[in-house]
Amino acid sequence: MHKTLLRQLQRALGADPVLTPELQELLQLISVTYEGFDKERVLSERSLEISSKELRLLVATLRTILDSVGEGILVLDENQKIAYFNKRFVEIWEIPAEQITAPQTEVVITSVINKVIDTEFLRRIIDQVNSGQEIGNDIRIKLINKSVVAVKSYPQLLEGKNVGKIWSFRDVTKYINFQEEIQEKVATLEQMNKTMVDRELKMIALKEKIALLEQKLGNIQQ
Repeated sequence: MHKTLLRQLQRALGADPVLTPELQELLQLISVTYEGFDKERVLSERSLEISSKELRLLVATLRTILDSVGEGILVLDENQKIAYFNKRFVEIWEIPAEQITAPQTEVVITSVINKVIDTEFLRRIIDQVNSGQEIGNDIRIKLINKSVVAVKSYPQLLEGKNVGKIWSFRDVTKYINFQEEIQEKVATLEQMNKTMVDRELKMIALKEKIALLEQKLGNIQQ
C-alpha cells in the first residue's frame, strides 16, 4: 500500500485497523492511483529540471552572443523599463553596469542624453519611438567626446504583440573619420588636377603667343 495512503489510514482508523475485503480492494485501487500520481510528478519534475537547464543554457548562450557583437544593445520592456543590456552598451556610453537597472531607467536614459551634443534631437527621437513611431534608418548622433554613434530602434514582438523596444548603438567614429579623410583626399586630388589642367592650358596659350610672335618677326625681317 502507498506510504501516504497508509499514514492517512492509520491517522483515521488507528495503527492496526481491521478492514473488510471490499474496503481493502478499494484502498488498493486508491494506492495504485497514488503511485500513478507519484510517477507523473517525478516525470514532471525531471522534465521541468531539463527544461530549466536548457533555458539557462540558451540564455547564457544568447548573452555571450550579444556581448560579442559590435553594437551596444539596450532592451526596454512594455513599461519602458530596462530589461537587458550588453557589455558594448556599457563601453559606448561609459555607464557603470551596476547602475543600469530597471529602477534606474530614467537616470540611465538621462545619462545617455547628456553625453550627446544635440540633446534635444535625441530626446525627440526617443519620444517618437515611445509614441509608436519606428526609425527607418540609422540616425547618427555626435557625442561630447567627439564619437559618432549610429542609433536604431526595433519593436520587440512576442506572438505578434509589442512587448518592448530594442535599441542598438553602433560606434561609427572610425568609419566617419575614414570617410572624411577620403573626401578630403579626393578634394585635394581634384584641386591638384584642376591646377595642372589650368597650368597646361596656360602653357598651350603661351606657346601659341610665342609662335605668333615668331611669325610676326619673320614677316618684319622679310
